[in-house]
Amino acid sequence: MILGFSMLGIFTYALAYPLIIKDAVLQKISKGFFIALLPQIVVLFLAVRLRISEYAITEQRYFVVVFGAWLLGMSIYFLTSSIKNIQIIAVSLFGLISLVSFGPWGAFQVSRDSQVNRLENILVRNNMLVNGEIASTTTQVSFKDRQEISEIIYYLNRSHGLETIQ
Repeated sequence: MILGFSMLGIFTYALAYPLIIKDAVLQKISKGFFIALLPQIVVLFLAVRLRISEYAITEQRYFVVVFGAWLLGMSIYFLTSSIKNIQIIAVSLFGLISLVSFGPWGAFQVSRDSQVNRLENILVRNNMLVNGEIASTTTQVSFKDRQEISEIIYYLNRSHGLETIQ
């Protein structure tokens, strides 16, 4: 909800920019909007940090972090810059989308690696993965770990294919 509200506000700002630069009242309102975004962005980062610490990174969480950082950057820029170039919104957004779409830092690669590492840690902790090989275990695996293993494998199969964990 924070991302939706913030993005809608920034795009409204961009569309109303010709009016904003001519009207002092609208300038104060837009400054108030960017100030109001800051605590929301903090809450956004705290919430996503909690989810990532518990369940690792997925594409959705990756995009929330990236666009949250973009929102923070835009807020700081429009609050501190004396020359407010509206084109920075489109240029930075295009660059950001291009950057996170491909390569080892891209959303899909980072989320896949994060989930595979999470699965490996659970398997090692339960003596089910020894020296990179699947091993049978005689110890009882907790319900929580069995459930997490199942959810990770389901996610990896659905999003990246089972060859990811071969």
